[in-house]
Amino acid sequence: MHRVAIRPDTELRRRLFGARRHTPISRLVCSLLGGAGLLLLSNGVAELLRVTAMQRWPAVPGQVLSLSVERGAQAASWEPRVRYSFQVQGRPYTNTRLAVTPIAFGEYVQAQDYLHHHWFDRYAPGTMIAVRYNPANPGDSIVDAQLTPRIGLLLGAGALLPILALTLAMRLWRAPVPMWTEPPPLFEG
Repeated sequence: MHRVAIRPDTELRRRLFGARRHTPISRLVCSLLGGAGLLLLSNGVAELLRVTAMQRWPAVPGQVLSLSVERGAQAASWEPRVRYSFQVQGRPYTNTRLAVTPIAFGEYVQAQDYLHHHWFDRYAPGTMIAVRYNPANPGDSIVDAQLTPRIGLLLGAGALLPILALTLAMRLWRAPVPMWTEPPPLFEG
C-alpha cells in the first residue's frame, strides 16, 4: 500500500502541493487590509456614538440670522452656512454648525445654488428652528443631528475589509491539497 508522507521533502512537497503561496508580502497585505478595516470601523463607531449623543442633547428654540457661502476648512472648498442664535439659561449663543458633517463644494457657484435650492425655504432669515446644544458646553450646538452616509460608509468598509483580509489569509495559508501528477496507486491486494 502506498501512502503520501506526512512531511515530504522539499522536492516532493513542490511536486505534490505546488509552490508556497504564503509569502511575507501576502501576510503584509492581509495585515494592512485588516488593520485599515479595523481603523475605519473604529472611526465609524466613534462617529455613530457622537451622533447618538448629539441626538440626546437638550433642544431650545433658535432663530436663523443669515445664510451665506464661506470658504471651507480646506482652501479649495466652499460651504453654505446658516448662522443662527439661541439662548441657554439667559445667555445668548451664535453658531453656524448645521449638520454633523459640513457640506463642501469645489466652486462658489455650486455652493450658492445648493443654498438657494435646498436651504433658502427651510432656513430663511428670521425662521425659528430647534437647536440642540451640549449641556457641558452650550456653545457647541447643532441643528440637524442625523446619521450621514459617511458613517454608513465607514462602518460598511470597516466591517468588510477585515472579513476580506481573513478570507484571503485563510485561502493563502490553508493546508494545501495534493496535486497528483499521476493517478494515485490502487490498493494492492
